[in-house]
Amino acid sequence: MHADLVIPGQVLEQAKFSPSELRLEIAVYLYAKERLTMGQSQRLAGLDRIAFQKQLSKRGVFIHYDVNDLHDDLTILILHAGFRIHHTVYEEALQIAGERP
Repeated sequence: MHADLVIPGQVLEQAKFSPSELRLEIAVYLYAKERLTMGQSQRLAGLDRIAFQKQLSKRGVFIHYDVNDLHDDLTILILHAGFRIHHTVYEEALQIAGERP
């Protein structure tokens, strides 16, 4: 589904938002509500990952990262980036995270 949202300039002026500021606020809100992923939110905001994460931090919004994300990141490091991580380090990281996938 594709839809365009048109907000009258008068509304933006009254709210004291530029179009880019409003896109950022909507992106942060939808990310905080877990309606959009980090990638989707940062694209909506028109920012790179680090800049978007800084905006989340300014607003007190935590990055969504769970044990499955940790598992995925470790797998990428081990399989795709050529890192050699001893299996006990991998197991300890998952235990620290609180569970195993």
